[in-house]
Amino acid sequence: MSTNVALAIDQAFAAVPAPDADELRISTDDESFEDIEAFRGKRWQEIDAAQLASHQNALFWFSPTAFHYYLPAFLKAGLAAPDAIFVITLLQLLTPSPKENLNRFRELRWSQLGPQQIAVLDQWLGTIAETARPGGVFAQEIAEAQKAVRERRWW
Repeated sequence: MSTNVALAIDQAFAAVPAPDADELRISTDDESFEDIEAFRGKRWQEIDAAQLASHQNALFWFSPTAFHYYLPAFLKAGLAAPDAIFVITLLQLLTPSPKENLNRFRELRWSQLGPQQIAVLDQWLGTIAETARPGGVFAQEIAEAQKAVRERRWW
C-alpha cells in the first residue's frame, strides 16, 4: 500500500511550483536560517529522510508556499519511517490548537493543498496508522490528524 501512496504523493504534488529562494521562510532569526538553508535550491525530490530529521523544525519556519512545496518530501519519507520526529510534527500541525493564533498559522499552510493533495494526505495518514500501536499516543495523534483532514478543518 505504501508504494501506491508514494506514487499518489508524486502525482498529487507534481505541478506544485518551487518557491522563490528568497521566500522560503517566515522568520529572520538564526535558528530558522539554519533549518531552512538546508532546503535552499533543492527540489523536494532531492531531500532525504536524514535531512528531514535534522531539519524537521523547518516545518515551522517555512512560508506557506515553501511548506506546500516541501510537504511531499516529508510525507514520502514518513512512509518509510512513520515514527520519525518529523511525522509527529506533521501530526501536531494537523491537529487544532486551543490557541487561535496557532490555528491561523496551521490554516495558512494546510489551506495551500488542493482536493487531490488532501485525499493523498488522508491516504498517508491511513498508511502510517497501520503501523501505530493500538491505543498508543501515536495512534491517538494520527486519529486526531485524520479527524482534522476528514472534517476539512483547514480547508
